[in-house]
Amino acid sequence: MDERMDKKMDRKLDPVINKLDAILGEVMKHREENVSGAEQLRRHEDQLQDHALRLKKLQVSPRT
Repeated sequence: MDERMDKKMDRKLDPVINKLDAILGEVMKHREENVSGAEQLRRHEDQLQDHALRLKKLQVSPRT
């Protein structure tokens, strides 16, 4: 009796677990994209700060 119940539960839960696995995979993919996007954003911000400093130096330096 217990074995039949276990098999019945497995048949009912398998599609749910498979769907949850697919959803979790998508969530993980989005998380990885967010991490790489944040790293790229930081690099761009660093580059913008560097350009701003260089422009400021050029504006302050005497023209020749």
